Amino acid sequence: MKESTVSIIILFLLLISVAPIGNASGENSTKDPPTDIDVAFLLDTSSPAISMYAPGFLAAASIAIDHLNDKQDDYNFGFSTYDTGCSQSTAASSAEDIIDDGLFLVVGALCSGASLGSNAVLSAAGIPQISPTSTSPVLSDEASYPDFFRVVPSDALQSEALNAVVTANMPADETVAILHMDNNYGQGVADNFANIYEESNNTLCAQLEYYQGDTDFSSYIQEIIDAGCTSIVLVSYAADGAMIIEQAADVGFSGEIYGADGICSVSMGDEISDESDLDGVICTRPLTTPHTSSRAIEFNTDCSNNSDCAAGIFTAETYDAFSIMMESFILTEVENINLSDAIHYIGYEWEGASSNITFNIDGDVTGRGIEICEFDYSNSSLTLNCPEIYVPDSFNFIPDNELYGYDVFSLQDTDGDGIYDIFDDFPNDNCADTDTDQDGYPDTLLSNCTTTLEEDIDDDNDGVYDIEDAFPLDSTESLDTDGDGIGDLTDNDDDGDGFTDDIDAFPEDATEYADFDNDGIGDNADTDDDGDGFTDDVDVFPLDSTESLDTDGDTIGNNADTDDDGDGFPDIDDSCPMSPNNETVENLGVYSLMTEYGIGLTTLLTILDQGDTDNDGCFNLEDTDDDGDGFTDDVDVFPLDSTESLDTDGDTIGNNADTDDDRDGVIDSEDAFPLDSTESLDTDGDNIGNNADTDDDGDGVIDSEDAFPLDSNESLDTDSDTIGNNADTDDDNDLISDEAEITLGTDPLNSDTDGDGFLDSADDYPLDEGKYSASVEAENAGLPGFGASLMMVSLLFGAILFRPRK
Repeated sequence: MKESTVSIIILFLLLISVAPIGNASGENSTKDPPTDIDVAFLLDTSSPAISMYAPGFLAAASIAIDHLNDKQDDYNFGFSTYDTGCSQSTAASSAEDIIDDGLFLVVGALCSGASLGSNAVLSAAGIPQISPTSTSPVLSDEASYPDFFRVVPSDALQSEALNAVVTANMPADETVAILHMDNNYGQGVADNFANIYEESNNTLCAQLEYYQGDTDFSSYIQEIIDAGCTSIVLVSYAADGAMIIEQAADVGFSGEIYGADGICSVSMGDEISDESDLDGVICTRPLTTPHTSSRAIEFNTDCSNNSDCAAGIFTAETYDAFSIMMESFILTEVENINLSDAIHYIGYEWEGASSNITFNIDGDVTGRGIEICEFDYSNSSLTLNCPEIYVPDSFNFIPDNELYGYDVFSLQDTDGDGIYDIFDDFPNDNCADTDTDQDGYPDTLLSNCTTTLEEDIDDDNDGVYDIEDAFPLDSTESLDTDGDGIGDLTDNDDDGDGFTDDIDAFPEDATEYADFDNDGIGDNADTDDDGDGFTDDVDVFPLDSTESLDTDGDTIGNNADTDDDGDGFPDIDDSCPMSPNNETVENLGVYSLMTEYGIGLTTLLTILDQGDTDNDGCFNLEDTDDDGDGFTDDVDVFPLDSTESLDTDGDTIGNNADTDDDRDGVIDSEDAFPLDSTESLDTDGDNIGNNADTDDDGDGVIDSEDAFPLDSNESLDTDSDTIGNNADTDDDNDLISDEAEITLGTDPLNSDTDGDGFLDSADDYPLDEGKYSASVEAENAGLPGFGASLMMVSLLFGAILFRPRK
């Protein structure tokens, strides 16, 4: 088979997928150093697509393994193969096998569909892969296909090259149609061309898609002619492309025909019956001239001496994919970085066997350029001339790490501590190697090692001692609340509770995230989340401070519900809006309350607990007089006891049953004020208790001046003999009755009327302070004294007063 024919077949086979067929494995190694490292090779060994080229791929992989093992003694690399069948599903299954086998260095897959399937599995496990042959533009998306790299340019570059040549050759009145096959390759190149072409303010005449197995294209060509299109951009393989070009000539299409690499080979002459039909057809293809780097020369020398490699396809790309993967692994071993980063570092201006490789963020490379070729048929001979090369723009890339482009084979270790000088902050002292904050003090010192260095107690110089720093080597972080390895300043969920800090009311407390009522107590711990005074266990709406009850269970809170009990009567007209039809619990039954009236469980439990004490059809839950005694519950001390409503003295015995309501020690039947513990008597019946009344007996004499404050008939007791003056016949107790004294003219309230010091009864002259003794006066005058006379009068009066009565 001619080389050009092989190239066409390759492009066809790389972009189709077939049914999965299982996997196989094999190994190739050259030496037995201390550490064996296996590379997983996702290879097609079973499909009719490209399995016939498997020997060439295997030979190129073996050459790469041998070259790397010869350059170092630390690792003995080998590889194991995993069949993809050029199928997306089989490749995914093989990727699972790779993970199960514990391999993490992956080259492949070869077909684009297989790369799509394997990447979905490998990237989920954090395993990067490098494909030597997958060219689908779909894979140029790091977000959708993370950790996918390829050393072959995307077919999207052919779209750019086609656009460049079409717009350069297109007359002002030329209109362009696209005719492409319906597989990933055809759709990808065609769609990319259409986007680029139209972004340049051009308008496509038509875009037609045909089934890959079609053989009659006359209707497509006629549609292009009828649309007035003057040129065709063809995305096909060799066989179908030849038929399209022939049939276009047969129907008289005379416009320009442009094609991608599917037809860009001189072997097209073997596919077409009239080679002259190819004359003037312009096509694009990746640069085919050999690369001249040192790796290219080294590889080509060994490849040319291996029959399988020499007959293979994409062998230089396979060599590069294996070499970059293995060198990247070595870099991860000498520096604490992940494999994906290492591939980016190694794959920067890396002079490979296929091209100079620099990966962009999507894992793509620019390659060495796209050839612009034109078929020429003259002198009965067909040639393909490629005088121009389309070179895409290089990646706008500025390295931000010294590891970019580093050669792993040039590393030095001056102090012999196992750390290469490029990574050793103390290259001349084997006791230390790292100084994160570059302050001259090593992060750690090797134990029992002699040195003048002093160990740093704050490695990252962030002001937090290492012993307290969760990230002692990162000056931007010091805390990691949830211990997830991401510092709090970077972590969008510091406490790792699944709620990002911007919505977490307690970003550093994994047990809390919400505080509905903003009371500083998280909802998990808060017994009243909405702060409405109803604890969550009884609150039907624990996160709505405006609601707490839903009597009819209609999910509308009673405050908003216009018919709380769902009985069809609006609350405004319903005397008991939460009691359906004013029925009793006994009449309705629990089942009816829950099913027919839709009363929620929480409310129902409350109703059952409280009941309907007075059986008036209005549940206690909303009845304002539960016991129906005429006293509303808010003033009824015994709201569930219709025989009681008051408890004046607070002794839990209702006034009706209590014999001493005010507990003042005086039973109610004898208490003038049974509800006033400060009063019990009202002597004068003026409704003012004696304790407060200033004239208890109402005799007009205030108690403080009344000798008998509780006797309205008495107020004075002149002689203090406990007999009031009104009842006392001798008020002044001078042994002379009040009536006698009135008769005699002496003062009945003064026992010594003349104040001479002698009682009136002993004073013969009670009205004369100068005299008192009649005998004395008689002696002086010879007459009976007043005293004797007075005594006689008194005796006579007494005899009259106390004489016996018949």
